[in-house]
Amino acid sequence: MPTVYSVEYDPSGRATCKNTKCGTKIEKNTMRFASVSESDDGKRFTNNYHIGCVSDKILANALAAHGNHEALVTKLKPEDQEVAIAVLKKEREAPPPPAESPAPKKATPRKRAAGDDEEGSPAAKPARGGAKRKPAKVEYSDDAFSGDDDDVLGDGEDPSDEDYEAKPKKAKKGAAAAKGGAKGKAAPKGRGKKKAASDDEDSDDY
Repeated sequence: MPTVYSVEYDPSGRATCKNTKCGTKIEKNTMRFASVSESDDGKRFTNNYHIGCVSDKILANALAAHGNHEALVTKLKPEDQEVAIAVLKKEREAPPPPAESPAPKKATPRKRAAGDDEEGSPAAKPARGGAKRKPAKVEYSDDAFSGDDDDVLGDGEDPSDEDYEAKPKKAKKGAAAAKGGAKGKAAPKGRGKKKAASDDEDSDDY
């Protein structure tokens, strides 16, 4: 395989200039002169140079292999091709390496405070000793203090009797019904008065 010559951009910054007078690293993205050859047993050899470190002998071999300078710079951008040709012809110095753009800074995640939940809001702390419940408010109706109980003794019932059982108090509606019943029972008293009056009339007849 014949030796291939070309001017290209250094992709990694790890190559070292083979010019014995230089021997320094070729910076990444700068233009370099490369010669690639292959031995009879298939091994490939690559020699890289700063574009300004190419010797006259190597450049003459490159021009003999490719015909002209333009054929050596086809891997470069159009605006860099003229610069590279001028450097190879010793018409100018090699340009400085391009400044690398700073890598974008990664946003530093905010440290999660102790006790914060997954959403980032502070977790609610449990109440000390558990939540205290307020005592239930007891409401009493007016009938509870009116003295009108539903467990009024029936006719002929005696609390001292062994068979007597106190009746449980009923709801408010029962109390109202008891009031109505008590008013209804008051009517016989009027009839008693009328009967007493008739007894007096009978006594007058004698």
